[in-house]
Formats: sequence, structure tokens, C-alpha cells
Amino acid sequence: GESTVSRSSSRKVKIGRMTMALAAILSSSSSSAVTAFQRYSPLAARSISAFATNSFPSSSSPSSACRHEGPRISSTPSSSMLVQQVGMAWNRLPLGRGYSSTTAVLTATVEEDLDAALDDILGAAFAEADDGEDEKEEHHYIPESLVEEEDIDYHDPKFLSTSNPHWTKSGLSQSVIDVLSAKGITTFTPVQGEAFNPIVAGRDVIGRSRTGTGKTLAFTLPSITRLTAPDENGEVKYRGRGRKPSMIVLCPTRELARQVQEEILQVSRPLSLYSTVFHGGVSYGPQASALRQGLDILVGTPGRIMDHLDRGNTDLSEVDIVVLDEADEMLNMGFAEDVETILEGVGSANEKKTQFLLFSATTPPWVKEIGEQYQEDVISIDATSEEAGARTATTVRHMAIQVPPGQDSAKSILEDIIAVEISKDVDPHALGKKKKEEEELAELNPIAAAAAAEKRKTNANSDMQQKIFGKTIVFTETKRDADELVSGGVFKSLTAQALHGDVGQKQRDATLAAFRAGAFNVLVATDVAARGIDINDVDLVVQFEPPRDTDTYVHRSGRTGRAGRKGTSVLLFRPYQSRDIVRIERSLGHGFKFELAGPPSIESALSAAAKTSAIACRGIPDETANFFQDAASSLLEDGEDPQQVVARCLAAISRRSAEVQSRSLLTGELGLVTVEMTNSRGRPVSPGDVMFTVSKLSKMSQRGEGDLNFDSDVGKIHADFETGSAIFDMGVEDAKRLVEFSKDIEAGGANFSILLERNIERGRNFGMDRRNNRGGRNGRGGGNYRGGGGGYR
Repeated sequence: GESTVSRSSSRKVKIGRMTMALAAILSSSSSSAVTAFQRYSPLAARSISAFATNSFPSSSSPSSACRHEGPRISSTPSSSMLVQQVGMAWNRLPLGRGYSSTTAVLTATVEEDLDAALDDILGAAFAEADDGEDEKEEHHYIPESLVEEEDIDYHDPKFLSTSNPHWTKSGLSQSVIDVLSAKGITTFTPVQGEAFNPIVAGRDVIGRSRTGTGKTLAFTLPSITRLTAPDENGEVKYRGRGRKPSMIVLCPTRELARQVQEEILQVSRPLSLYSTVFHGGVSYGPQASALRQGLDILVGTPGRIMDHLDRGNTDLSEVDIVVLDEADEMLNMGFAEDVETILEGVGSANEKKTQFLLFSATTPPWVKEIGEQYQEDVISIDATSEEAGARTATTVRHMAIQVPPGQDSAKSILEDIIAVEISKDVDPHALGKKKKEEEELAELNPIAAAAAAEKRKTNANSDMQQKIFGKTIVFTETKRDADELVSGGVFKSLTAQALHGDVGQKQRDATLAAFRAGAFNVLVATDVAARGIDINDVDLVVQFEPPRDTDTYVHRSGRTGRAGRKGTSVLLFRPYQSRDIVRIERSLGHGFKFELAGPPSIESALSAAAKTSAIACRGIPDETANFFQDAASSLLEDGEDPQQVVARCLAAISRRSAEVQSRSLLTGELGLVTVEMTNSRGRPVSPGDVMFTVSKLSKMSQRGEGDLNFDSDVGKIHADFETGSAIFDMGVEDAKRLVEFSKDIEAGGANFSILLERNIERGRNFGMDRRNNRGGRNGRGGGNYRGGGGGYR
């Protein structure tokens, strides 16, 4: 329609718009066409509205007069009469010269016969359209396929499959789809599917989706499709030496900018688009040289882009597309003024308004203000609104673990927390399932299957390491905390490296590359790595303490569970920080709740390590295992129990060969265990009950002749008023003897057991910072504390 109308006649331009509008009426209802065209072409919408409200004769039947075989027409009187009139004029069109269908009318050259026919149809509607023609500037051209409104399920795997012909019909190059297949991407995410057509059509978009759902490809694929598509005149933009950027992507951090550039580079190369990345910490020379050579897509941080603008190196006046990736973090990092300065001169030499795309997991007020200032005809894509826990990834299990108070308590148990949480999601049948998935993939997409097989061979050793130790990111609030965790002897069986603002750019790149390759297990980072960094197969994210705001939690936790994979996010907090847990839950809304837990014991950490090591052993190829046959035989020559030999091997594999030392779940102090006291008669147990009952049983044990005598030296006591139980610390041997001795004694209904994990109950006082701990070493009281009620009397 509009794309083929000669621009030498303004009247024919109007005719083209009317033709496109009337064709839309034939394929839907007049009211929906008016609504749709109001977004894309206000001139067409005004003409349709004026035309639809006129009075027409009702002598002929629309079903017989109209040759269009589309969906049923709206039954409203105005649209029915409209179709009758269109049908009669339609029959007068000269079909002998190629006007045999709606598509033919829209794509044929506008000649005098069509001119006359449309005059009959439109009549005085032109006059009313002319009155408001200059009220608003021309909007982006919309392809016919995007005008027709369809009911599409953007969560349907069949529709989102990259092999669906819908994507190539919408303009996506098959060579780009082949690149995605080689990367192992065979299905688009909902936000990628929903954003494609509007962006290709030139619409301004605000995209909001959960972290890990592929926002980078959501704006990249349609953008490069639009950049390489012919314009309304059938011309493709000239891309010679020294050309100015056609697209700019602004990112808040260097790491995110480099990652976005890598993804854009891979999918844009088949379309002969040149892209590069600008950020601080590196020389200006190569960047200035790239600008002189000419480029199509510029990815960068606001600070470095501003530097090049100030130096006169870059000209953004011909930019067609602007993307703000993680726009909310721009404000948090102080880039708001730089971003607004950059946007002021963008696209100033273009006839049409520059397309603005804003993508992020959160949309604070500043982002909305930027949208109102630079965007028109905005379409909002919110992929977070259909499921609970909207702003967090649905594939992530969210835990909050209460650690003992004290400066170093969290450090002492961090490695064990990682071991326990990694083991929870380990599937003992994963190897068999993976082989089946690979066979199915080979049938559906041979390119993706071959890429996956090659990747498996290349990364065999790192895959084995990940099965045993996992891949974890630990977030800290300060650079000092990150350095202390890495260099302070916290990690004994795991290997860790730090990533923060004081690390040089080359070292940052090397650290991220090594972590992706599985060269070490734990990346300890500040928020420099939280925004948009996509590292495959991150099993666990640990936030060393509650973040300052909820958005930070969303982005940190989004480093795991990406692209449909499962993951776990653990937030460590001390008893007095429980209010921060409640604050985050309320802010996220949608029924979001953390799974609460206490710190794991050393014993549970060892059991977890044994589980992951055993599963990893099953995945070793036979040809590799054959080289260890002789060594295995020598281990069994001494007649030792084979089970014991294998157990030692598993301990060595998991790097857990040191002597086991128990640890308090209340204080983290080594050499202690935590004992739980309950009352079978339903009476609540107080700290006084603990002291009195343990003291009484200790005296009884020492009067006996057996070897179960123990001391009544009790450490910290915590009484849980919600459950009616109490937990307390004791020496390892004393605790074991107390539990064994009390089994045969009627102690007023008192029962004792050693805890491997501490349960944290969400009582009515949770989040109110109520402190009720009393007892020996770290509280009040001791061996002479007397009390009664729930224990031995």
C-alpha cells in the first residue's frame, strides 16, 4: 500500500493509506482497524472514523458484494454499511490488470482506475482527513503482517520454536536462526517472541521481564532485522566506509556492555553489520579508529560514549534505534544526566523519529520519565505480570538462611552452605535424561545437536568439576568483603576469585572467562556483576547479607535460573536482620515468600559432598576409567572393605579429607553441637527447664556405673516460643551421652536430639527483631541456673 505509492503526488499517498485502512476493515472490524491505525497512521484512522459514521444505502448484501474471504465482519451498523459501500466500489475495480486480491491492491502501482474507484469510496472523507493532516508528525511504517491483529500465545513452545516459519516470514534471516541453533537456542522466550514484530515495525517499546529471560536477544534480533530491511521505497541503507552508527545500546556496566556486544556480534555478522563496544578502562585509540572506519551498532557505557562526543569522535545524528539496557541501573550508578545528554542529539539528521527501546527487569520512575520524554506510540511488554513472584525468575528457589550472630560466623559456614544447596538440586538420573534430550534434539535440530556434542567434549573436565562443586556467585556489599572472602582462608575445598571495581579490565575479562570455563568454582563479586551478566549454568547465588533495596535482590538472584534452567538463590541474614527479609517479601508482592532455614551442620555438608561426588563418578567415560584400573586393584589388595575404600575415594574427590569438627548451629563455634529439647507432654520448654533438666540428668549419670556420664556444661540457649522447644549448645561427647542416657530415663517428658540443621519458624514475631536468647557461654545463666516447668522435676 503506502510502501509502493509514488511520493510525487500527496493525493496518491493519501489513497495508499486509505487503501491499507480499508483492507484492514475487510479483515477485521472497523472499530479495531480505527484503534490499530490510530497508533500507526493517525491520518488513516481519522479517515476511517469519518467514513464509518456516514450514511450509506443498504440495498446490497456485503457477503455477495465483497470478494474478501477473511474473518467475519463486526455486526455494528456502521461497519456493515461501510463494507457494503466498499464491496460495490470493489466490484468496479479493473481486475484484468492484476487486482485480483486484497494483496494485489496493496502492492500494485496506483493507477488512474484505482484512483477513481477510491474517489467513489472515500468521497468527502479526504476533506476531513486533510484538516488534521499536519497535527502530528508521520509515524513509522507498519508492514501488513503487523496490521492484522492475531491472538498469539507467547508461551506456546510450538510458536516460539526457532523452526516455526512465522519468524522467517516476519523478516528474521535463516542465517541468524542457524547461528542461534549453533549456540543451542532452539526456542525463543516469551519476551523475545512478543517483542519481535513491534520492534521490526518501528514501535517504541518498554520491555519488562524477569531476569534470565533473554532481554538482549529480545531487542537485538528485531533491531538487526529492521536495520537490514528495505525501506518504503525498496531501498537498503548504504553502509560504506566512515558510516555513522545506525543503532546505539547503552549499558550501565562494562561487563554488561561487553556481554551485549558479544551476543550482537554473533547474530549480526551473517547480515554484514559491524558492531563494537566502548567502555572505560581501555585506550581511546582503537575506539576512535573504529568510528573512522564506520560502524552500524555501537554498544557502550554512558561515560565513555560521552567522552567520545566531547572529543568530537562520534556523531549520533543518524541513529535509527536507541536501546537502554538495564535502564534502571543507569540512575543508580549516577548516569542519568549523561544518558539524557546523549539522547538529545540522537537521530537529529533523520526524517523520522528515532526508535527508543527500554529494557529492564524493573521500571522505576526515572525510566518512565525517560520514556515519556523520548517515546511515542509506546507498546509496553510486561512478561512478569502473569505469574506470582513477578519480578523474580520462576525457575529459582529463593531461600533465606539465618546465620549465627558475630562478625565471622557467616564466613565459617559459607562453604558448607554452598555444598548443601548444590546437592539439593542434583538429579541422580541426570545423565540418562541428558542423553535422551540429546537424541531428541538431534532429530529436531541437527545444528544445535552437533554444537551441544562439541561443547560437551570440550568442557568434559569442567562439567565434572561442576557436578561435584557447582558453580556459585557470592555477592558482597563492599570490595573489601569480596577480597577478604577470597584471601582469608574461607574456602578450603572450593576455589574462588574476586571481581569488583578495583580489578583491572584485563583481569576482569580473564576472571569472567575462567569462571565461564569452569576453572574455579566460586566468583565473589560486588554488584558490578549483578546486572545482565549471563554466565551459563550458575547453580547457586549467595548474597552475603541483605541488599539495600529490592531491585538489587532481583538482579542478583537473576544470575541463576537463566534461560529456563533451575537455580537457587540464598540470602544470608542474622537474627536482627529478619526485618529485611520481611521488607523484601512485601516489596516483591505477588505472594513471594522466602524458604527459611538455619545454617547446616558440618555433618550435613559432608553428606551433601558425598552425594555430589558419587553422582559425578557415574558420569566418567569407561575409556577414562580404564586408566585407573590398576590403581583401583592395588587399593583392594590389603583386604579392606571395598565400601570403605570407595568412601575414602569420594572424600578425596570432594576435597573433604580433613578431620571432622562439629560446629554450633547457634554460634558457629567449633567443637560444639546443638541439641534440641522438646517435651512430649506438650509443655513449652524454657531456658530454665534446659538448665535444670540437663543438670539433674548429669548428676544421675555420674552416680551410675555405666560409661555414659557427662558434664552439665551448657552453652547458649535459644527458646522458641512458637514451637515450644528449646535448642542449646554442648560439647560433642557430652551431647552424645546426654541423648543416649536420656532415652532410658523418665525426665518429665523431656526428649533430646542432636540437630544437623536448624529450622527457622516464621512466627508472629518474625521480622520484629525480638531477642530471647539466654544461657551459658554466650548468654546469662550457667550450671547453677534453676527453673522449672517443662523438664525434669
